[in-house]
Amino acid sequence: MRAPAGRLAALLLVGLVPAGARATGGGPTGCIHICEDRWEAHVLGGGSGPCVVEGHVEVIAGSVIDCDTLDVEVSAANSSLTGEEDGAFRLRANSLTVTGSGREITATCTAAGAFGFEIDVVEDITVSSSGRLSATCSYAGGHIGLRAGGAVTLSGDKTEANGDGIGADAGSVAIRAGGDVTTSSAIEALNTKTLGWAHGGEIEIRGDDLSIGGNLTATGTNESGGSITLEAGGTVSITAGTVSASSSQGDGDGGDIEIEAGGAFSSSQQIKALGHNSNGRGGTVTIAAESIAQDAAITASGGVGGGDITLESRGGPIAIGTTAGSAFDLDVTRSSNNPGDGGTISVVSQGGDVTIDGLADLDASGAGSGAGGVVEVEGVEITTDQGSGIRANAGTSGDGGEVTLRGREVLDLDGALSANNGGLVSLIYRETTPTKGTNYSCTGTCEDLDAPDLPEHCGDGILRAASSEECDGLDLGGETCTSQSQGTGDLACDSAFEFDYAGCSGS
Repeated sequence: MRAPAGRLAALLLVGLVPAGARATGGGPTGCIHICEDRWEAHVLGGGSGPCVVEGHVEVIAGSVIDCDTLDVEVSAANSSLTGEEDGAFRLRANSLTVTGSGREITATCTAAGAFGFEIDVVEDITVSSSGRLSATCSYAGGHIGLRAGGAVTLSGDKTEANGDGIGADAGSVAIRAGGDVTTSSAIEALNTKTLGWAHGGEIEIRGDDLSIGGNLTATGTNESGGSITLEAGGTVSITAGTVSASSSQGDGDGGDIEIEAGGAFSSSQQIKALGHNSNGRGGTVTIAAESIAQDAAITASGGVGGGDITLESRGGPIAIGTTAGSAFDLDVTRSSNNPGDGGTISVVSQGGDVTIDGLADLDASGAGSGAGGVVEVEGVEITTDQGSGIRANAGTSGDGGEVTLRGREVLDLDGALSANNGGLVSLIYRETTPTKGTNYSCTGTCEDLDAPDLPEHCGDGILRAASSEECDGLDLGGETCTSQSQGTGDLACDSAFEFDYAGCSGS
């Protein structure tokens, strides 16, 4: 970004803006303001970085600070980049680093309305060592948008778009990365007060692999919880913190949590979409991945009725609570003294096994005059260990719900199944009669149903992750002639579920 000679002379004659001046954006001018006296070196050096923000730099609402190919650092002592007026601003750069106590990018407001900031970089965004991103206001939360061609790493203080006043709705945090996203600090879109009525906000994280190691919180106050979306082309791993889109009190319903991974999903932490336990209804939790391992509770219960939990894998297994530890509940119950129906739990592996550990409890029970809910478990092989429970019980005077286990190969059961007050428990199998251990029990109308029309796992068009199949129908597991070292052309699958190289040039 070398400036023409006339342009450079003009810049030097005008002089540099001292710390505390306002950045107005508009091409390299914005960088002059945030880079202070280092700007001359940047221009003479042909646009090389980093551009280090020094002191408190105010940004006028609506500004676009275009730093072109420079790396921007908010790393000098007591440095900050702050939108001081209502409205949003944008920073464009090659990369961004915010590191150190007191270093921050913030947006403030003086009246209700849209405000916040967008960060748009070619490479990486890194916030570490107590660095902070904030769009919090007493009127409402603002918007924080992070977009990186590379990775996003958040390990500083926190990233917050909170409403900080009574009745102030939360804002939104949106992270989109071309590479991995790693968090070890909190991301919040909530209301920080305990009075008034305020909705939870929105948190959205998209990238290659996602590693979540801090709280994700989008709670509401006397109103519904917000929404949390995690989407990865590869894996999603939740290793620390709680993922919560709940209502903290009053009549609020639970929010919505949606997680989708092209690869494996694993979690050792709680996931919550709670409706408050007086008059709120449970929210929804949906997890879709190649395989799922959940070793902590997922709760979408509510005071007047349970919500919905869906776990779905395509080719791989689903394991609920197979790591030693505390209870691993999937809970969509009615959670207060109010009458209410249970919710719905669906655990489906289209091409793999489902294992429910002895510490796990899948509970869709109602209460009072409320009915039991629905629990559905489907897989190639289904195993319920001793001590586990799958329940769709009614309250004292309601009707029982439905529990259905559908196994394409084997049902190996040694836990408790229950749908009281006339509820229905169905064991549906293709060929092999269910195996029932000494600790197996069934409450309700219990039936074993032979369903020969259920497809066996070989020939169902789904490649099972742990099987002898190389392929199944059109599902080649992503393999091609080239990846199989067979030249180019069309790879196929034969009737023995092995690769057919007849259409490959190297066959």
